[in-house]
Amino acid sequence: MNQIGLVASDAEELARRRGLAAARRTRETERTLLLRKLVRLERQADQLRGWIAQRKADVGVSPEMQRMLDWAMAELVEIEGFLDL
Repeated sequence: MNQIGLVASDAEELARRRGLAAARRTRETERTLLLRKLVRLERQADQLRGWIAQRKADVGVSPEMQRMLDWAMAELVEIEGFLDL
């Protein structure tokens, strides 16, 4: 009886540890994906800031370009809002 209880207990402990390891791998994968997304969005925000700064410096911006500039600024605000969370 003691050996059977020990074997069952060992099996339960092994299953528990495997479950913990699987959960840890899942968390690490999720963290990696989130970090990649944050880095990608930060790069995109930097590119938008640069593009917006260049276009704001242009004299005599056409109405079409002004609409694009307004859209880019709104996109930047949205990205920055996500990054600030």
